[in-house]
Amino acid sequence: MTAVRIGLVTLAALLAAVVAGASGALFWAAPIALGAGLLLGLATWYRPVVGAVVAVAVVPALSGLARGLVVPVFKLSELLLLLCLAALVLRRPDRWRPATRTDMALVLFAAAAFGFAALHTASGTSTLESLVRVGLQPTFFLIAYWVASRGVQSAGELVTVLRWLLLVSLVPAAIALAQSFGVPGVGETMSVLTGGGFQGVTRSTGPFPIWHSLGGYLLVPSLLASVLMLRGDRRVLPRHWLVLVLLVDLAALVSTITVTFLVWLPVGLLVAAAAGGRVLRGTVLVAVLAAVALVLFPTALQGRLEEQTEQTQYTAGGVLPQTVEYRIFVWERDYLPLIERAPAVGLGNDLPDDVRFPSTENQYITLALRGGVLLPVAMVVALGALTLRAWRHSRAPDVHRAGEPTPAASRSAALTLLGILAFLPLALLVWPYLTNAGLSQTLAAFAGAALALEPRRRSVAAAAAERARRRAAIATDSAVLADQPAGATV
Repeated sequence: MTAVRIGLVTLAALLAAVVAGASGALFWAAPIALGAGLLLGLATWYRPVVGAVVAVAVVPALSGLARGLVVPVFKLSELLLLLCLAALVLRRPDRWRPATRTDMALVLFAAAAFGFAALHTASGTSTLESLVRVGLQPTFFLIAYWVASRGVQSAGELVTVLRWLLLVSLVPAAIALAQSFGVPGVGETMSVLTGGGFQGVTRSTGPFPIWHSLGGYLLVPSLLASVLMLRGDRRVLPRHWLVLVLLVDLAALVSTITVTFLVWLPVGLLVAAAAGGRVLRGTVLVAVLAAVALVLFPTALQGRLEEQTEQTQYTAGGVLPQTVEYRIFVWERDYLPLIERAPAVGLGNDLPDDVRFPSTENQYITLALRGGVLLPVAMVVALGALTLRAWRHSRAPDVHRAGEPTPAASRSAALTLLGILAFLPLALLVWPYLTNAGLSQTLAAFAGAALALEPRRRSVAAAAAERARRRAAIATDSAVLADQPAGATV
């Protein structure tokens, strides 16, 4: 470490000590929080993979906690991301990788969202608080992606990050299951910490304000564990640990009783299986997971199915589920007229007060109300760039050791990401997952880690030599067959 960096670390430590001492007069836990933050910053400074672990495993699990628990306006998860970002920027400015097209697409989305939010704030139609809460959402998506992608520098570090993601997911999943089985005090405590809670609703929310956020968070580790089992990858976790993570996370995911995830998980797994050349094994695994879900929650799933087929005054008796038909009714009644009023720049950072149903339940409409036509387009471009990069990484060959192919964790992660992104555009039609806690932070950080390492490619010479060997083998076989007398067999 250079003298300049030693001086910066010393200065930062002294400044943190002064701030911690002064903050003790305001809040008793402030010095503890500042001390923990300082330790995290120093750990990320010395080992950048620590920042990646925090971004991929810890931040998503805490993203459902309410704003203002530690610092006004901001969430604890956002503060952790900013801390890791600062440590990485100060630690490794000389080792930044060149920006990719995916990076630029995410920057475009973040800049567009903040620009429109600032415009609405400056015009007086939105508050300054909404500028942080709404305008910075895609920016934190970008930060989570960047911290994870720059914190992972080797295959071993990627394995470490994925291992922590799977193990940490057991905590929110266990909380959700305790809530589902009615453990006293769990639901009330989570309602206080998240600012959510729904009276008379049996769907699990865990440490998140709503079941959509819990399901979005659990989707990533559930699908990752499935893909690792599908490909026989034991570097991240042994088989028995993968089975444990998959069963616990799957049970918690099913306890949300959300149809979207009951479709998304098997579709994502089949997409990953097809891209990885394991269609048959993927189909068998989907069937096994479906049987487990039916055994664990038969009554709840049956009740949800009956709700989806029940006819109401808002449904037309078609083939669409009841909740989708009701969403269409709300969009036509409340939100499409609003979009027509401001197609260029949107209406504001928040919904108008006179909206009868105060939730769009649609990502595209949410962004159109905030930034007109351009903001949803920017989101589609960013997701398209992520999908293309995930596809390229998923096509990379596995590692070969002693002549035998060994499943690479980087390819397993890329296949998982590809499976999630394949269904995401449809999922965004029924819920704004990218502007709510849960999936947004998990997807961004996981994508950064999964795409951090450039995929291994065979050299041009090696590929040409392989093609030459195949042509020579074919020519030899043809010559042998030509020398045989008529009617003879080889």
